Amino acid sequence: MVILSPVGDTGLLACTKCKYSILPTRISSHFKGSPHQLSPNERRKVAEDISIISGIFRDLEDLEKLRIPSSFPYFFPELVLFSDGLACQDCPYITRGSKQIIDHYTKIHSWENPRKKGGKQRKIKNFSWKSNISYQRFFPSGQKSSLFRVNPNRAFYEASPEEEGAPESSETQFEDLDENRPQEIPIRNQGPIDPDIEWTRLDSNFEDFKKREIRKIQKNLLDDVSPWLERTRWAEYLSGLDRSILLGLIDGPDTSLLRRIWLDFDNLVEKSQKTLRIVGLFGRFELARTEKNQVRARPFRGYQDPGRISRALEFEDPEENLENLEKSTIFEDSSSDFHDEDEDEEEVEEDEDEAGKTIIRGPRYSRKVSRLSRIEKALLSFLLSLLDRKSDEDEYELPLVDALAVLGLEENGFRGPDSYPSILSSILKISKFFVLRFAFEPRLEYPSDLDSDSNISDLDLSREPVLLFSDLDLSEKPLERLTTLIDRFLIRGTKTTMAWLLDLRSYGLKIARNSTSPGYIDWSGETILYKDISFSLSNFRSFLFGLIESTRDILFTELLFSSVNNIPEIPWSRIFDNPVDNAGFSNFLANPRSDFGLENSDRWLYNRISENSSLSSRFFLSGPGNPWNKKELFEYTRSLRVFLEKLLVLFLISGGQPPRAPELLSLRSTNSTTTGLRNIFIEGGYVYFVTYYYKGYTLSESTRIIYRYLPREIGELLVYYLWLIYPFYTRVSYTVLGKPYNDYLFENPTRKATSKGGRITPERLRTIFRRESLAGLGLALNSSAYRHNSIGISRRFLSKKLRFQDEDLEEVEEDLDSSEAILDL
Repeated sequence: MVILSPVGDTGLLACTKCKYSILPTRISSHFKGSPHQLSPNERRKVAEDISIISGIFRDLEDLEKLRIPSSFPYFFPELVLFSDGLACQDCPYITRGSKQIIDHYTKIHSWENPRKKGGKQRKIKNFSWKSNISYQRFFPSGQKSSLFRVNPNRAFYEASPEEEGAPESSETQFEDLDENRPQEIPIRNQGPIDPDIEWTRLDSNFEDFKKREIRKIQKNLLDDVSPWLERTRWAEYLSGLDRSILLGLIDGPDTSLLRRIWLDFDNLVEKSQKTLRIVGLFGRFELARTEKNQVRARPFRGYQDPGRISRALEFEDPEENLENLEKSTIFEDSSSDFHDEDEDEEEVEEDEDEAGKTIIRGPRYSRKVSRLSRIEKALLSFLLSLLDRKSDEDEYELPLVDALAVLGLEENGFRGPDSYPSILSSILKISKFFVLRFAFEPRLEYPSDLDSDSNISDLDLSREPVLLFSDLDLSEKPLERLTTLIDRFLIRGTKTTMAWLLDLRSYGLKIARNSTSPGYIDWSGETILYKDISFSLSNFRSFLFGLIESTRDILFTELLFSSVNNIPEIPWSRIFDNPVDNAGFSNFLANPRSDFGLENSDRWLYNRISENSSLSSRFFLSGPGNPWNKKELFEYTRSLRVFLEKLLVLFLISGGQPPRAPELLSLRSTNSTTTGLRNIFIEGGYVYFVTYYYKGYTLSESTRIIYRYLPREIGELLVYYLWLIYPFYTRVSYTVLGKPYNDYLFENPTRKATSKGGRITPERLRTIFRRESLAGLGLALNSSAYRHNSIGISRRFLSKKLRFQDEDLEEVEEDLDSSEAILDL
């Protein structure tokens, strides 16, 4: 089967069916669709065959070196040949549309069409372009897809002076790995050697060699000192395999069947996690065990971001998103004004099995969890059977250990002990969810029907459930079964995947604590260098001041509908606060000692709208019923959302050491009706916010109180929002728009407040920061990169006592202190 053919001596490969060139990096996506529909194994085979060929263009970066002349004295048999071209007689321009050729003559050659609009139609005179010109193009669209003239009567090999020994067909079969495969696309001798062209060829071949070496996994040498790789043995086990192919296996599902199974797996994780609702404290302590008869000080915490796997199915190109970030809309919701994040989350109280009986129920609180579908049961059965595997000799006899070796790969090496233990922790946590679920629902189907050629609709899932572990006593209570399963394959000393995982995680955490972290921060004058990112401090200051000005403009123009001179002035010296006041719905604005000099400030914006004829006609409707124009209110909430997003970035940048997303998004502007806590206070005319939650809270179960003061310019934006806008917005949104009350500062006004709080999500925060930094700084800086840069800036310009601390090092210590005992090196 002929798949690809070299396109003459151009260094391109063309698909024999489509008759267009394709790059090796697009092999998988090209041959997956119609009319090829190659299987994943076949596509990997093609990619492997091409990887050893030198002298070809491999990616878009390489393609920049391709120079396309305006014409060739021959045509390429491997490409589509067109004969409907229109060519300019005065220049090499060629196109296939009459409108394009007329525009070309009009703009470039000042040609005028003698035929005017209206009147009797006349034939155009002085028709000065050529028709029926033969042409080709290397790519159907995108980069290097321009047209070029060809001679349709002379093929490429016919034009070659040494063509007598050429094969009858120019097609090259990339099927067998033997000595007959061409190692380089032949280049015709066209006269004296051009030094530049020859150097380009030498350089290209060497660059191809380097890329192949990077893709090929090498064994460790004796002088490669790496205790981590010696322990994992990844380099030895994966030696000789193509790194790019292995990384492609973990990019995500590439068929509809795998995508469906991926989503079913996500549902299985969520349903298994929700089983914790019916588990008491004793069961959670059992799940926290990592050794037999171990007594843990803290119960198992089942925190896990829901929908994590399904979000990975979006398959968006990060580079393409980065290019389009500047043009992207600010709003996520285009189909409706409000989107309920929880509207698709099922309520499981009504679920019943086929016999009409309620499913798993908690013994005391009557809490229920949704039952598993048959495919989800098959997945759970398959995954538990993998966890139950044991090995007395080589750990790589365990299938999951094989898969975890692939997860340790990176583009230019392997994951280190600074990042890989977190992957192990996630797998351990999800495995505990599965075991817990099985303890409460032990009858599952065997997954023998799930093979690579099956369709979901063809699977035989109608069989009666069978017992997965034949030696399991079904008469035991769920908690007793849970203890049995944990002792069987979830603790150390069992020679299972989880035993290997627990030991490797502890080893990696200890290495991370005792190893010197690589330095990423460097300086060149006032320019800070971090990995591939660099910016000067003067540009960063301009970005910050520009962001403040744009936020002020939205505040006064779109939210307060007034100029700065018509807005009440903030009496900073007369504002007082009582941080210990925990009355519900209270904040520093309600302190009786404060004197704002403005009566009925809650109504200030409402009066501004109702007393201004233009604003009144915009927001109010005439006639009976609801007097508010909801469409205008929705537009107002959109402006409010942009304001809060920009204010969020200002809080992140100017509030001292940048807080993490959960800290920043947990800020409350008023006292909560449940915990009585608010995070925003004022002292001496300066607004400050206090964060209690931090990343290590779920491990240490202790809060860390951090005070962060804001500059006056940013505090002014917040005070105006809480003083004049917030009272109006909360009343209108609750009564008119039907939104439940939300006491979080950084809520998402265009989303309904739900059990998740209606807040801006951490994912949205990262998108907002990248958008604002791209607009103001010229580069898409994510919040994590800025956090590291801010530490570097503080170490250069602040005294030792005021420098920002590296929280990652502290988190490693906390993780070590809260995890199981660490094995000795």
